[in-house]
Amino acid sequence: MFNSIGMNGEPECIYFVNPKEGYLFTNKSDTDWSKVTEEQLDDPNYFPKSNDIATIYKTIDGGKNWARLYSLNDYHFYKTSFIDKNAIYIKIIDSKEVLKNKLLKVDIKINNVTVLNFNFERMGEIWATNQSIFVDSKNNGKSSIYSTNFNFTKVDSVKENNVFKDKITLLENKPFVLTWDNNLYDIEKKELTNLKDIIPDCIVKKDAESLIIAGKKKNSIGLLRFDSRTKNTQVIKEFKGYSIVQGLESNDKVICGFIGNIKGSFTEYDLIYSLDQGKTWQIQELKEKSYIRPNCLVNNILYIYSGGSRFQKIVFE
Repeated sequence: MFNSIGMNGEPECIYFVNPKEGYLFTNKSDTDWSKVTEEQLDDPNYFPKSNDIATIYKTIDGGKNWARLYSLNDYHFYKTSFIDKNAIYIKIIDSKEVLKNKLLKVDIKINNVTVLNFNFERMGEIWATNQSIFVDSKNNGKSSIYSTNFNFTKVDSVKENNVFKDKITLLENKPFVLTWDNNLYDIEKKELTNLKDIIPDCIVKKDAESLIIAGKKKNSIGLLRFDSRTKNTQVIKEFKGYSIVQGLESNDKVICGFIGNIKGSFTEYDLIYSLDQGKTWQIQELKEKSYIRPNCLVNNILYIYSGGSRFQKIVFE
């Protein structure tokens, strides 16, 4: 556990390029008290207006110090985001108009920020394949998948009937997602696979040909392996005594996530991880059990924001 310096606001998303260089997206509401009169202060029914500020910070020392890169007034970041090579794409919401969402791009190679000049009423997941950025959204009551090029100069759309539940996961550059009716959905082929063994909550890439799907069973959390060639699913692990799972992440070194239970007014989580592509699993207690997001897995290191400008740094060995 370590304290960080320089960040301001509540973190919504974090991404590390490598164990040292990272980006943090925070939200903050500021009130200008100098413009509030004494009469307004004496009025118990008066509530001063606050200004929302969305800020991007950058670190080059593993999160110990953060420097402000860019700020946007009257917007706030949302956790929906996607990383593609040299760019981070994230959802921003107009603070004054809830049905006004934008797509923001951070080019981490040149530290440049661009906002797509298009309004999404209800903006869902983000992903990128074949030189295009995709967003599932509902505009004018109609659900569609919108696409734009990397330069944000053109927008197209196609109708989509399924409602996405979790982040998009790419398998051999093909997008898969969970739907709210407990299906795994191949977006390109428009194929649905019903998941009967669990109530699915999140997915992650296991290897080049398969996914791991995590979800609830009776009095436990189950992990399934989905084979993209055969379309078969197989239960590979069960964590008894847990009722919540979220935050699956993976790379070629680690697969990890969080399982937990509601304790009073809070949810307490433990870390689960595998160092052999899902063959064997370990459970580790966290020093801060209630704050687990945002987090980011980079190489063999997991960074977790733990509230109060603190981070947990877990090195998998």
